[in-house]
Amino acid sequence: MVSFRKAFLLLAALVTLASLVSAQPATCTAFTSNVPNVRSEGLAEEAGQIVIECRGGLSKAYTPTSPALSTINVQVFLNANVTSRRTVGNGSAETQLEALLLIDEPTQAETSTAKTCAAFADCPAYPAGDGGKYRSSLTAAPGTGYNAFQGRLLAANSVIWTGVPFDAPGTTPVRTLRITNIRANINSAFGFGTAGSLPSELRMFVSISGTAAPNITNSNLVVGLAQRGLQFSSTNSGDSYLQCEPSDGSTAKTFEVRFRERFPTAFRNAPGYDTAPASVNQSDLGLIYNTEHMYANPNLNDVVGLGATAGRGTQPTRLMATFTGLPTNVLLRFPRVITYVPPSGAADTLTYIQCFDTTGTSCSNAILGSPTNVDVTPVGGTATLVFEMVDANPATQSDFKIPVTLRWGPITNGIAGPPGIGTVNVNGSYAPVSTQLGSRTAPAPRFVQNPEDLVSFSINPCRTNLLFPYVTNQGGFDTGLVISNTSADKFGTVPQNGSCALEYYGNTDGTGAAPGGYSTETIAAGTQLIGSVGLGGNLGLQATKGFGGYIIARCNFQYAHGFAYLFKYTGVSFDGTMGYLALVLDASDPNKTRTGSVSEGRGQ
Repeated sequence: MVSFRKAFLLLAALVTLASLVSAQPATCTAFTSNVPNVRSEGLAEEAGQIVIECRGGLSKAYTPTSPALSTINVQVFLNANVTSRRTVGNGSAETQLEALLLIDEPTQAETSTAKTCAAFADCPAYPAGDGGKYRSSLTAAPGTGYNAFQGRLLAANSVIWTGVPFDAPGTTPVRTLRITNIRANINSAFGFGTAGSLPSELRMFVSISGTAAPNITNSNLVVGLAQRGLQFSSTNSGDSYLQCEPSDGSTAKTFEVRFRERFPTAFRNAPGYDTAPASVNQSDLGLIYNTEHMYANPNLNDVVGLGATAGRGTQPTRLMATFTGLPTNVLLRFPRVITYVPPSGAADTLTYIQCFDTTGTSCSNAILGSPTNVDVTPVGGTATLVFEMVDANPATQSDFKIPVTLRWGPITNGIAGPPGIGTVNVNGSYAPVSTQLGSRTAPAPRFVQNPEDLVSFSINPCRTNLLFPYVTNQGGFDTGLVISNTSADKFGTVPQNGSCALEYYGNTDGTGAAPGGYSTETIAAGTQLIGSVGLGGNLGLQATKGFGGYIIARCNFQYAHGFAYLFKYTGVSFDGTMGYLALVLDASDPNKTRTGSVSEGRGQ
């Protein structure tokens, strides 16, 4: 009798203990499935996916008369604003997003429109109808459940999923919730960052509420490491070109622009982005795709409020070089396809894509034919060159060097006309450049212009400045003048033709003002302007009787040299001749020059 009582008390204790244990909620642990590097230039960068694994708790048995499960609300908060694509609303709070919560890691075959609950929809909290995957230890009602839920924007930095059916796994191994398709504004949150500094952490805090809410640990997670993705430069930055030297064929001038990945996955492709929506399938949750697409599942394309754009990038990584301040008659030529071949592994490839604005938004890849080189004519001194990734190797840190040939134009029969002069700035960045944050239509990814990545070159005039320190046509004297264009030689110098502007400083007949200046006719390479102050001469040299002082000749070609000779002219004979070489005002030392250019240096 005593033994029976002891056994009865022990059984009662075990029943009570089992009841207490089964009444406990499930315990969940959150972790990031992959912490990606996110680009600090980006406005819509993909955050890492959150996986929440739940164990234990009380599993609710399914019966045909009582199929409903308890529901929970899952909410995430970021330390940056959410820029996932809006699918119905546009920029306002309480709008629907492409962000998804998936239950128990469904494969593509286990997803469908019928199993996807759109935001704001009144989805019955039935167990998943995939043959028992959601409630793997119980019998489920086929075709009545949901394993994908669309999120909605609750605040600028917060997404919520409401009314999600949740059944504690009980004695089954694990119940899994996965959060995916969240993009964030990295640049506004962290800026561009500093080279060599530690990356900033994009963080996500997870909260679960509701009557069946499980306990959750490790709810504050790193979902991205923000760092600069692009380094733009040029090996020719600061170079100068002379407007008098043609730039075509063998004499072409080349300015190289360089796009370099700062980390190996900063440049990505986007397979199928410009084809049918069904062609983009990144629904295998066990893979890291390293593309500009996120979780993209063709089975969900017809969900009301979600549509075919969910998770899809609108374009692959695009790189943009913007030339501003281009002088007139300058054309650009560059290769259409650029390949970077790493020391080992697969190559990366860029291809030019036609864009019609400086943001790189209005673009088309429908280039007529497939030319080896592309010619671009600037508009208003600006030319925008946009290239997109075709092949992107995530194990390669690409370094694209693009030679841009500067061609003086318009070009007719291979002969180039002279360009204007000036300094050209070239800015490199990701494309498209945008200011749009939350939007249904904004491209993804999108970026801000980086003001630091700026290189330049200049097109300078070909000029030699000569000083004739004393000339006169007073007191019975006159001064002979010779200006030689010596740009014709056998040292490989490019022949140059140009006029000279003569400027007079002094007086007329000892009292009057100096005459005004004027320009001569063109002095061809290998020829001379010859005459005198009082008599004038060839090539438009004007007589300036009675002048005394000095003359500066500003010649629009290099390698000009001058000679002057003073003589007494009686009208019958020349007496007392003496001469001197004109001074060349230009010098190689910029601290001693009047123009900053260099006039000699041939044959070295």
